Amino acid sequence: IDNTGDYTIRNGKIYKNSSPLYVHTGTLNIENCEIETTSGIALDNLFGTVNIRNCTIKNTGGEALHNSDGTVNISENVSIEGEIVNNKSINVYSGRYNFDPTEYVDTDKYDVHKGTEGWFVTEK
Repeated sequence: IDNTGDYTIRNGKIYKNSSPLYVHTGTLNIENCEIETTSGIALDNLFGTVNIRNCTIKNTGGEALHNSDGTVNISENVSIEGEIVNNKSINVYSGRYNFDPTEYVDTDKYDVHKGTEGWFVTEK
């Protein structure tokens, strides 16, 4: 994604051996998707806004999510398998996660707790 547009990827699976999604600018909405790679970065956000909802992002050989200087919003039921690198702004909202989202949650507005089926973020 390399312009100021607004794009949505919904109900699909993206598999590529190296770095399947790169967002330079603009907005990318990812809903009900699987994104998988074995090397590079599965989802690389430079200056854009990425909204992730009900997705699995997986990299068996490195970074699953890299946010350089943009914003990433994560909500509902999200599984991220691989390293998360955040240099700017990642926000996690209400939902269930397979990773500890605590550092990305506004704890004035949301509670975070670990259950037997993952990590949960709920409104206070």
